[in-house]
Amino acid sequence: MSIKFKVEGLKEMDAQLKALGDSQSKQVVRRTLKQLGNPIMEEAKDLAPIDNTRDDGPHLYEMIKVSSSLEAKHKRRLGSQKGTISMYVGPDRRAFHANLQEYGTEHHAAQPYMRPAWDKHKGMLIGRLKDLLWENIQRRLRLNAKASAKAARAASLAKNGPPAGSYFDKGGRLRDAAGKFI
Repeated sequence: MSIKFKVEGLKEMDAQLKALGDSQSKQVVRRTLKQLGNPIMEEAKDLAPIDNTRDDGPHLYEMIKVSSSLEAKHKRRLGSQKGTISMYVGPDRRAFHANLQEYGTEHHAAQPYMRPAWDKHKGMLIGRLKDLLWENIQRRLRLNAKASAKAARAASLAKNGPPAGSYFDKGGRLRDAAGKFI
């Protein structure tokens, strides 16, 4: 099952994503989509049937994941477009019997778990998308600022040497005279 939607009117957010660059903006969007998929995954795990007659290997609920990767056969069927980021919620490839549980067979009644989980959470996806995406952009900007400050400190130390009274501890970390990290 695949859903596509376009969110409009988010110019500031779009500008921030572009400012992050391709790699980091993809990371931000993937993180956001994974966070949106987690409630669906948890609900599907709760609804997945459990076979109490066997103890040999993982149960269906243990194989339900949120992932950005698919098997080759699913990629061919669903296709992919350049510049799109996809996230999938469902059983991994070890669960060869998952569709039989979801839809049933002539000998086994259907025990749906994915569709009810999707139906329960699909309404909140669009509403939470904007908030989560903005939180993750802000998080990435904070991490970038922290990394820039650390690089600037390292460059300053390399250029000027360590401050007077500072020392390197056993772990190789620079500390000031009071023992605080520099």
